[in-house]
Amino acid sequence: MIKQLDLSYLPEILKLLNDHGLPVKDIDLNHQKFWGLFHEGQMIGIGALEIKGDFALLRSLAIQQKYQNKRYGNQVLNTLLDVSCRMGIKQLYLLTETASPFFLRNNFIKIDRNMVPKEILDTEEFKSICPSTAICMTYNIKS
Repeated sequence: MIKQLDLSYLPEILKLLNDHGLPVKDIDLNHQKFWGLFHEGQMIGIGALEIKGDFALLRSLAIQQKYQNKRYGNQVLNTLLDVSCRMGIKQLYLLTETASPFFLRNNFIKIDRNMVPKEILDTEEFKSICPSTAICMTYNIKS
């Protein structure tokens, strides 16, 4: 089961992000929407969107280690894609240092950072959190 998370899940969100070495310093559930994947009552995965007009930054997709390579990441990603489509998002962007093969398999394409709209470039993740060596990727939402 996947559901949108509220502030009561913040400790679990932060733990999962920390366990995966993902950024936590700018986590704000008032400006980012998180979804959690639950298995047998336990949150085993998360994904988030930071929405900026017609665009969104896909961030913080993480699955607990023992549940990886079992298509749970695809479930979370597909939820984020469905939500994006329903919200009228036209384009998703992300930065990654480790997960580009996963996103390439799911029809994301690598792009130069200079192709990213200003709304996304102005996020903390782009401005200061992720290193310039992180791979920038995009996905066109089909409405």
